[in-house]
Amino acid sequence: MVYRTTVMGKFHDTIPGILGTLPSYHLGSISLQKEVELRRDMLDSTKLKAVIKDKTNSQTHIFIIGESATRNHMGIYGYERDTTPRLSSLKNELVILDNVISSHVQTQASLRVALTAATGVDGDDYRESPSIIDIANIAGYKTFWISNQQPQRATIASISHQANVTHYISNDFNGVEVRRFDEYMLDSIKNAIEDPAPFKSIFIHMMGSHASYENRYPEAFDQFKDQQATGYKAVLDDREVDAINAYDNSILYSDYFVSKVISLLKQGNSESRRTLTYFSDHGEEVFQAADIKGHTPDNLTKNMLEIPFIVWASDRDSDDIAILNKNSHRPFMLDGLFSYALTMLNISSDMLSVERSPASNDFKAPLKRKVYKFTYEEAFPNNGQNIQRKLLESNI
Repeated sequence: MVYRTTVMGKFHDTIPGILGTLPSYHLGSISLQKEVELRRDMLDSTKLKAVIKDKTNSQTHIFIIGESATRNHMGIYGYERDTTPRLSSLKNELVILDNVISSHVQTQASLRVALTAATGVDGDDYRESPSIIDIANIAGYKTFWISNQQPQRATIASISHQANVTHYISNDFNGVEVRRFDEYMLDSIKNAIEDPAPFKSIFIHMMGSHASYENRYPEAFDQFKDQQATGYKAVLDDREVDAINAYDNSILYSDYFVSKVISLLKQGNSESRRTLTYFSDHGEEVFQAADIKGHTPDNLTKNMLEIPFIVWASDRDSDDIAILNKNSHRPFMLDGLFSYALTMLNISSDMLSVERSPASNDFKAPLKRKVYKFTYEEAFPNNGQNIQRKLLESNI
């Protein structure tokens, strides 16, 4: 059995208070400062142009970044357990993209290309690539970054620190991750939605299903306790069943959280255009396709790559939503999020590649989505074959 853990997980989930943050803070603080300086230097030296194409009505756009959520454990995507009852009840209001994968199976590697104009394929450097927040700022949006993750993680923090308002709720808890639930962000999210700025772009970074799964949800969401979990072998042992149950509970709680944010957004200005996009940085393997719990490129499975991508909009008859519906079954990879977001934000910019946005009529679905040294299409020709052997042979 392969299990992935991290320095962050070791210390933050076991040592209370500020002591739990010291190891990662020490390792990350210097690189964070450097990353922030590099990004600011890039923005100062690059004359970027961006405008909001239509300012007739105010706009609020929310992007929720989930953590370690595979769509293959979500009822709304056909999973055998009803882990998404609230989102499923809103199904007629949603656009559900069902052929989306992440470009990497680690948060930093995935989001550094998802949130910036970098693709990670063409040799471009995310440090020299503007982010969605950068372009939104230039266009005239008031930007917010609200996070339940740690602020010391340099890549994401250097991007988030460009937002007009940045709130890491871990600072309110002295960094400790145990029992710090995503719903604690709701007050900050409500305040952002109610901010009087006419054009708002709000980024929310969840803890989601980050290990340890049992620490990601309140007791009321401890619903899956039975032995009915299914996995990579006919009979799972108690340890494996417990892990699947805890993971499914974390998905159930994420369903609650995302639906609560949608509810807050619905209460906003009825004359304002409002959208919400929920996706995950990468997926997770929990004894479903292999004897693995976690995510690692060394033992890659499809569950580590296949992620949810769900969109809600106040104006479901708008052109971009109609186009999204048309493209909802076509291949898409998270490295195209930058162009997708600019499309939804209704921004005109030289940085926008409309062919990479599934909300654009000019979208060109990628025929081969490169993941490490393979394409997803060749790695999983039968929609589910583990490629561990191929990866080892290629020595990635």
